Amino acid sequence: MQVSENKLAIVIACDDNFFFHCRNLLASIAKSAPTMAAQDRFCVSPGLSPEHQDELARYGVRYVPLGLDVFPTVLADIVRRHHYTFGQFIRPLFPKIIPGYANYLYMDCDTWVQNDTLVAAVAQAQMFGPDMVVASPMVSHYYPAALNDMTLTRNVQENWLYGTYEVRFARAMAGRSFFSSGVFAISATSPFWDNWFQDILEIAPRVDICNPGFMHFAEQTAFNGVICRTGMVTVLDPLYNFHCNMGGIVRDLTTGLVLSVSAKPVREVCVVHLAAWGSMKEEYVTARLLFEP
Repeated sequence: MQVSENKLAIVIACDDNFFFHCRNLLASIAKSAPTMAAQDRFCVSPGLSPEHQDELARYGVRYVPLGLDVFPTVLADIVRRHHYTFGQFIRPLFPKIIPGYANYLYMDCDTWVQNDTLVAAVAQAQMFGPDMVVASPMVSHYYPAALNDMTLTRNVQENWLYGTYEVRFARAMAGRSFFSSGVFAISATSPFWDNWFQDILEIAPRVDICNPGFMHFAEQTAFNGVICRTGMVTVLDPLYNFHCNMGGIVRDLTTGLVLSVSAKPVREVCVVHLAAWGSMKEEYVTARLLFEP
């Protein structure tokens, strides 16, 4: 692949089951984020139907189909049994799969955007250290679910960490705010990519044996393991990756904007993240938190 004139690649990972989310993300970019729409955009997938491939093409998104041979055998075996992990384990491999860009911005397919400020916010954050990962903390003054019971928050993080790292390191991690890998940016040359993938290779097989119910957190746990060990993170305001399952978010029925309301002043959310979709779907629909054309 030739080096693009654009310095940034925007990457999504999706399959047919969650393509309705991907469709909403792309529609929201087309409606509200011309800067993002002007970037080279890619959808990495284990396979999409011809109809969904056509939809990507209409939005100017390049389809990148991949098989299990992209993973080492130990991870490929896990992906065969836990299909959702494909879109998680693939993330540290973006510079190898889609070479030729200076920076990569990843977005979960269950996100959507309200305005065009994300690319500029990421560029500003990267000025603090080009090798740093740019990501949002999951403990924030925006999130009442985290702040109302910090003991519960720590317990949740300890559950994620069970059976992953050496006990002392895991305890140190549990006492820190985790960062979300649902929206992140990293420069192509950062050592973070390789460190992250090596941590996935280390901990995912352990989770598969002793804590398989938390396999969906293995990649994000590895993401935070690298951050805790190296300090290689620049904080991105959670307004650019707002986890709706943490509360503190409403749609203004007058303006139609989705707003963060727990911390004053009330702020417009840039990236709405419909996290924990399986358990929160009905609440999100009732609260009108999905993208509305």
